[in-house]
Amino acid sequence: YQDINEVQQQLLKIIAGHRAQVMVVGDVDQCIYEWRGAKPEYITTRFAQDFPNPVTYTLSYTFRFGHRLSLAANHLITNNRLRDRKLCLSFPGTPDTTLSSCQEKEPHPVLAILADLADEGLPAAEVAVLVRMFAMSVPVELALLDAHIPYRLVGHEPVFACPEIKALTGYLHLCQDSLGAIEPAVRQDIIEAMLTHPHLGVKREKISELAASIAHRPERAMELILYAADQDAPPFVQKRFTQTAEIWHEIGMLPSSAKAGQILETVIKKTNLFDFYRNISSRISTAENRIKTCQAFVAFAWRLDLAVAPFLEKIQTLQQQDAATVGDSLLITSIHR
Repeated sequence: YQDINEVQQQLLKIIAGHRAQVMVVGDVDQCIYEWRGAKPEYITTRFAQDFPNPVTYTLSYTFRFGHRLSLAANHLITNNRLRDRKLCLSFPGTPDTTLSSCQEKEPHPVLAILADLADEGLPAAEVAVLVRMFAMSVPVELALLDAHIPYRLVGHEPVFACPEIKALTGYLHLCQDSLGAIEPAVRQDIIEAMLTHPHLGVKREKISELAASIAHRPERAMELILYAADQDAPPFVQKRFTQTAEIWHEIGMLPSSAKAGQILETVIKKTNLFDFYRNISSRISTAENRIKTCQAFVAFAWRLDLAVAPFLEKIQTLQQQDAATVGDSLLITSIHR
């Protein structure tokens, strides 16, 4: 019931009429669907207004985790004033849940945690990594791939299928003048990601058509982008094509002997990529997710401390390794999922 919105509340009243007894089950602390109209007040006050004198039963015990986690959760959630006054308690006898805090840095702390668990006899296949948003899985995935630890990601595309990382990888190829060396089956896909991060501001069909042209003649990329601008398009769209062609030219002139991390930071700055994410994302969390995905990839590049060519070779090796992951393995998914 924590997910209900006004339309559903009105529908519930109509269906119930004046005869039906209505019972709902919900947790105000899980009211996270505000983007679709959910509000804590439907549980805290509104239900009693629409269905007077309800009896409230509090399901205060959890069997999922131990007392330490209950205590930590209560301390945190009590700061939310838009909720009912309840406590979540672990049922007596529930196994203890230990809590620890590790700073996220390079190399990722998950590797040391897995090593400690392995020493205790717990295989990685019995471990789950839960993330608040899937951008946070990117540094975990990269660390696991680099350490040859198999994993499976549930609920999201794997790291090298993320359009943000496809685009950044494509810009590295552009710097090295090796777009034409990318496997034909994936070349157009990567170029399309580059043309949409940041976006040219035209329909997908136009983007796909341009990406196909560049994939066929990558050495003429800048020229093809300039010629693709529709003369009948608004001036700001034509300007985007011109600026994109200029940026591609500038990136192509960057020294491929430089560190990949440095080139990636320059690409993000030249393209104003993070500003683009903030401006086009309807939700702050969406922009945050995209930006954190890019930042994790850049941090990984800096940790490897490789020039563009060997970094791209490393990425290709990790991609092959990622595709080969099968069977029992560590699970990565979101907390909510």
